[in-house]
Amino acid sequence: MDPDLEKMPSNFRSLNQPFFEFCSEVVRNTSHLAVAYKINIAFFETLGPEGWIQLEKLVKIIPEECLIIADAKRADIEIHQKICGIFF
Repeated sequence: MDPDLEKMPSNFRSLNQPFFEFCSEVVRNTSHLAVAYKINIAFFETLGPEGWIQLEKLVKIIPEECLIIADAKRADIEIHQKICGIFF
């Protein structure tokens, strides 16, 4: 999951925890089909400590029968370079 404020629907952008709310909606609507969720850590890091809080909440709602993959690579594609530049 790559929660990008610029690309997510506007109804999520104004929420207190937009990344968690958006991604949890994805989980709620796909958990009966999914075997794994790949979460792009860099997007959450753009929010600073608040991003880690939202990430932790997200991980807790993913069904335990699903794998959780932490995508923590850096600067491999243009969007990663952009978002890493926001926080670092």
